[in-house]
Amino acid sequence: MKPVLIFGSGKIADVCAFFIKEVSNLPLLGFVVDDNFHSKNQLNSLPIINYSECLKTHKPEEVDFFVAVG
Repeated sequence: MKPVLIFGSGKIADVCAFFIKEVSNLPLLGFVVDDNFHSKNQLNSLPIINYSECLKTHKPEEVDFFVAVG
């Protein structure tokens, strides 16, 4: 199973992170936000990464994205 990045950093992303880590036991790498919405560096001790940086450091074939925006 591939590690997961959650797109979003709000309440929905926070709840999804709990279920990904605690229920599915998938490795969670952190959160990804659009560059214009990057206001903090961590959520629940996991990094929040700019989307433009994420594309440079994580290959789409090596990670799964979970979209958690409302």
